[in-house]
Amino acid sequence: MKYSLIDIMKYAFAGLMFFTVIFIMVFAVLITYNTNPKEDFEYYEMGWVTDDGKEADLAYIEKYGTVHRTLEEAYDHQMLYMNLKGINVEVFVGGELRTATELEYAPVLGKTPGAYNVCVELFRDDVGKEIRMVFQSPYGDGDGKVNFVLLGNSKDILLSDIRSKMNVFIFCFLYIYIGVIFLTIYFTLRKMNKNTKPILYLGLFSINIGMFMLCDGGMLQIIYGHASFYHTLAEVFMMLIAIPLMFYLETMYESVGKVGLLVISILAFLNYPICMILDMTGLADFHQTVFITHVVYIIAMILIIYSVVVSLKKHQWTHILGMLCITGGAMVDIILVNVSHFSENSLFTRIGALLFLCMEGVQFILSLLQWQQDINRQDFIHLLAYKDGLTGLLNRTSYEEDLEKYRKENKKPAAVTFIDINNLKYINDTYGHATGDELIMAVASTISRVFEMNGKCYRIGGDEFVFITNGLPEGKNIHSLEHHFQEELAQCKLRVDMTFVITAACGSVADKNSYEQVDDLLKEADRVMYANKKAMKSLDGGIYSKVN
Repeated sequence: MKYSLIDIMKYAFAGLMFFTVIFIMVFAVLITYNTNPKEDFEYYEMGWVTDDGKEADLAYIEKYGTVHRTLEEAYDHQMLYMNLKGINVEVFVGGELRTATELEYAPVLGKTPGAYNVCVELFRDDVGKEIRMVFQSPYGDGDGKVNFVLLGNSKDILLSDIRSKMNVFIFCFLYIYIGVIFLTIYFTLRKMNKNTKPILYLGLFSINIGMFMLCDGGMLQIIYGHASFYHTLAEVFMMLIAIPLMFYLETMYESVGKVGLLVISILAFLNYPICMILDMTGLADFHQTVFITHVVYIIAMILIIYSVVVSLKKHQWTHILGMLCITGGAMVDIILVNVSHFSENSLFTRIGALLFLCMEGVQFILSLLQWQQDINRQDFIHLLAYKDGLTGLLNRTSYEEDLEKYRKENKKPAAVTFIDINNLKYINDTYGHATGDELIMAVASTISRVFEMNGKCYRIGGDEFVFITNGLPEGKNIHSLEHHFQEELAQCKLRVDMTFVITAACGSVADKNSYEQVDDLLKEADRVMYANKKAMKSLDGGIYSKVN
């Protein structure tokens, strides 16, 4: 099987992107799990009990819950650091309230801040005292939980928490960076006659998913606080992810179908205003209406599966591989969340989505390269159709089409010059056709150098040329150009030992409203040229401008 250059580039780019993403994945995992053994803190989730003496399950908090334990050891300015999701907490140390969070309903932000951090400062005198945490969930659906509890040096705890979220931050940066690259390509190419909308939608999808993960990843909450704001923003970005993805699949591959695209677009666009109205009226916030987004996602997944089936029929293997990466990554994360205690519940989804973006981006860029090759091929065909192969001047086809434009628009050029090479048959017979071609190219080069900047130059026959202009610069006229051409032509030399001077008969006519049609102007220029040619021939006895 033979592979084209495009195929080779496609697989080379895909391989490069694949190994780049694998490297980034390994780097991100190493950052996440490279725990420094000198860090001064300990995990503090174990040992908590409920008021009835049972072991507390911090990963499942219903509407209310109370847990407590005794602080065995501590030193001044030690920190009890915990990450909570969707619950309010009051922390008592020895019966003293040390910290409390409030989850009062706020328009737009809703009842829950999502995941956020709580810090409780401890002292040496607290050793032996009871630490009691009272939880309250605004929903009572068991979705509230304590993600982790740490006890120790505040600096080490914060650095560890930042490092644990760094891999998500790296992925967010890559998604946004790739999206910006795609949008830059779109705005660069949008004025060309090329369907660049797929790269626009792919860029919007990449930026959207990057912003969702950035707001949901926890890094911004550590740096700026305002967890409820970022949680709500993440919900909004999550609602919009499916829209650019579906538009991309349809515009790039026509694999979703107009009906499917219309359905997913209507649902996704209605999703946000419906959830916002319910949130603003206090009936349900974004957390309680997330099932609407899940329904949109389920429909989108069905369309993606349909897209894969369509792509199988079209043998679009790179696209199929990208779609399998994003869906396969999501499947792996679902399995890990349900059968293990793997702390990263979206790692493989992020990797799969990144592979999908890289492969689709490469696919689109390669389609642009193919498009550019097609344009170059069309330009070459156009060149063959309208340019003379020997001289590079416009040919007779171009000349006839331009004359037809003048006729249709009932316009006339400002001036015309007909040029006919002298002695071409004599040179062909005496020195050979190669020298005759050299003579033609020398005359054409002189015509181009003298005339072409002022109008169009055509080769309309073996030894015949025409110059047409719609206007000359001030201080120039057609007869001065002809005189300059004759001077330049007399200086031309061929590679053979010449016994003649290169000359050409010219007929130049300027339109001074003396001619009604363009053809009248051309006939007069042709008449003048042949009159001059006859006069030159009579002067030299049949061979023009022989060198004695």
